[in-house]
Amino acid sequence: DARLEYCHGRITLEEAKMLHREGDLATSSKKYASAAQMFQRTIDTVERQSDHQDLKPIVYLSKAWQMLTRAEAEASSELYLNASQLFEEAKKHSLNDRARLLVLGHSRFCKALAAGTKFEDTRETAAYSTAKKHLEAAESYYLKADFESTSEYAKATSILFDAYMYMHKAETEVDPTKKTQYYH
Repeated sequence: DARLEYCHGRITLEEAKMLHREGDLATSSKKYASAAQMFQRTIDTVERQSDHQDLKPIVYLSKAWQMLTRAEAEASSELYLNASQLFEEAKKHSLNDRARLLVLGHSRFCKALAAGTKFEDTRETAAYSTAKKHLEAAESYYLKADFESTSEYAKATSILFDAYMYMHKAETEVDPTKKTQYYH
């Protein structure tokens, strides 16, 4: 029964990933939550402690991805911060250094998205600075974990936030000659 539940959890997890890539964030979030529940039920039915340790990271990761996709769907800085905390929990249960570095990168990326969402809403430069700081940390962790393409994604997100800042500066500038500097 535990193996069957685990297999159903893996299938559900893969479905959640596909839905996320396709942009169906609400359904993806539900699938991640369902996968986490299946993995937790598996933990509850197995007896060996080593099985518990092997399954805990995947439970926390599923919960973290569930929260992240929900945050994306709702554009919620609070939910991004919750996802960051869940990635931190996953880090505590990670089985190797590479996995710990990867989830640290995800945690910092979520913190950046939380600050970036706040910046989009308020145009506060402190939120922009916080987002940039967390994106730099995420990029560094991804590189240390040898996830170069994920690092490039963090870098691209940083450039996007730069563009938001330039647009904000251009929109609030009253001097027309200075205003054009932001567009060139």
